[in-house]
Amino acid sequence: MDTNTKTGEPRIDALTAAKMLEDIFDEAGASPNTMPASALAGYPDFQRQRFLPQRIVLIVILVLWLLIPAFFITPDYDIAQVSTNEQNLPVYTVEVDSVLPMKDVEAVLNGAKMPIYAKDSKTYAVEPDQNGRMEIRVTAVNNQVTVRSVDVNTVDDVGPKLISTSVEGSEVYLQMAENGTGVAYENIYAVGQTSGDIALPANYDRETGTIIFDLANEKWDVYIPDKRGNALHITVEIK
Repeated sequence: MDTNTKTGEPRIDALTAAKMLEDIFDEAGASPNTMPASALAGYPDFQRQRFLPQRIVLIVILVLWLLIPAFFITPDYDIAQVSTNEQNLPVYTVEVDSVLPMKDVEAVLNGAKMPIYAKDSKTYAVEPDQNGRMEIRVTAVNNQVTVRSVDVNTVDDVGPKLISTSVEGSEVYLQMAENGTGVAYENIYAVGQTSGDIALPANYDRETGTIIFDLANEKWDVYIPDKRGNALHITVEIK
């Protein structure tokens, strides 16, 4: 007999175990044991090897069962306008709150896809260039989708506002009001309907919003754009 080095418990060698089994059967008056003691000693190892595949399968099933809820987690997020950019366009951020990484984030405005860029793994930004209904579609890696919409109404899409017009001889005086992004005075021009000539303002005053043209006798189409490219078109006639 020796000692098990792992557990510290006494361990009987195969010969001693066989002798003990033989004595036990003799005392009980039973038929002698025909199975080798070494086979009986190895039976626990046989049992462990026999049930190992079943244990692995059960562990896999348990892991998959625990992961099932993850397949149905939908991404959550908030949309908010946070600022305006250099072109005075509104900037919206999409703040994603999800334990899963994102597969795709899309923005659609009035049916047209808009560029959207990632600021970090959970924050995205989009800059709509027109008013309307903007739809944000967020898809997580488990292919679950959340779609939300926001009304965009702060994009300047109206041209400058004309307050008054007066003509004195060949000079035309236009009084403008600041509107939205402001008047782009350096881009104002007039086109003669008959001659096709192009005339630039003789003078303008940004402080008062006054524009002065010195034009020849004919009808003129005057174009007054703002800094977003929206233009006011008016017609004046010099007689």
